[in-house]
Amino acid sequence: MSEALPQQEFGLNVIALVGALRYQEQRSIAQIHQQLRNRGVEVSERSVTHLLERYDELVALWLSDHSRLKAIAKKQGRLILAIDGMQPDVGHEVLWVIRDCLSGEILLAKTLLVIRGTVQLASAIATALHSFTAQDLSQVCVQTWQQLRSDLCQHQLNRIEQLRFRRNPEAYLATLEQLLL
Repeated sequence: MSEALPQQEFGLNVIALVGALRYQEQRSIAQIHQQLRNRGVEVSERSVTHLLERYDELVALWLSDHSRLKAIAKKQGRLILAIDGMQPDVGHEVLWVIRDCLSGEILLAKTLLVIRGTVQLASAIATALHSFTAQDLSQVCVQTWQQLRSDLCQHQLNRIEQLRFRRNPEAYLATLEQLLL
């Protein structure tokens, strides 16, 4: 027998199993439901969805321990982040995981529908390690902001050139050849 969370019908062992089946074995809700039934756990598919939500909440709670993040950063002196996404089923949210490459520790995991969320996740880690104020940002020199703007503009121009090449490689190369000759 396992301990259950308050107001919950199932124990932590069932919640952990649901999370493992979903994220380690990439099982669908229907497959998890069937596996639980095969193990003698009487549960509806809807309840499996709720159990998976509880699992995600517990993982998020553990990962949001800011003292743990600060301890990792202090011990190493820096963090090198890797961002990876896994989409168990087409049309469902992507599980984004941010991991520190030096320690191998998972720093944050969250389900989001769009990649834009990964920027929010990375900024959440930075904010957990150090709260930035307007004064901090004002101390960054103007030259740094101008360089950042220049880099972003150059990146945009590069993307436009890539699109032109992809749309019509022959015409792009002919134009490039004319410019060089």
